Amino acid sequence: MQLTSSDVVQQQSAEVNEVGETGAVQLSGNWEGATSITSLGNETFIIQADRLHRVDQSGNYEVLGNAVWSGPTQMAAMDNSLYIIQSGYLHQVNPADGSFRVISDRAWDGASSMAALGDSLYIVQNDLMHRVDVDVERNWSVSRVAGNSDWSGATTAATLNGSAYIIQNSYLHRVESDGRFTALGRGVWTGQSSMTALGGNLYVVQSGYLHRVNPQDGSYTVISDRVWDGTTSISASGDSLFIVQASRLHRVNPSQS
Repeated sequence: MQLTSSDVVQQQSAEVNEVGETGAVQLSGNWEGATSITSLGNETFIIQADRLHRVDQSGNYEVLGNAVWSGPTQMAAMDNSLYIIQSGYLHQVNPADGSFRVISDRAWDGASSMAALGDSLYIVQNDLMHRVDVDVERNWSVSRVAGNSDWSGATTAATLNGSAYIIQNSYLHRVESDGRFTALGRGVWTGQSSMTALGGNLYVVQSGYLHRVNPQDGSYTVISDRVWDGTTSISASGDSLFIVQASRLHRVNPSQS
């Protein structure tokens, strides 16, 4: 399939003001309606208003490609590419210019989360978890993982140190590459949550609070006041967290929280 053309439009964005807690900086721009976020290297990528945006550490951003990413999306980064699920199809996207190739048939309707682990993508779709391998020719293969477990209701996923982490039915689960999984800690992660990994820890926004979570046992520390109500997504880039809350994008240094 032919790559689409992409017109790159740069839009400068300056830092604004400190918000809510030490270490949090609100970056300008209107990010209302953002559907997914991921990071690759020191850059963050956000899908909003049907477009893919590349954001640097200071909040300057570029719009990559055309307005083709309408509706719900899931996004992850692996091997210098972005992967986006939209309208049931899996796309491989060039992070430099937003050009893309469709690499699956319409197999992913109902996908609720996606994370990259090693050379594979892990996708939760309805009640199943799948491992998707993409080769150098952009061929893809899929296998079911995590035994006969029911993963319906999974709210968020992240990867760290060779394992995938998924919040489902109020529990945090660690999933190994062979499908074995362990529930960590108590069932405290009720409601909508967003999760990412940075510096050997997991970070979870839930009920307006930002938590630092130990990936070994699920123990956690609340590191913010209740300033994150309305958070829709979180990612990590460099030594910072990037949090989309309502229409605003914030850069958070968790070491100062």
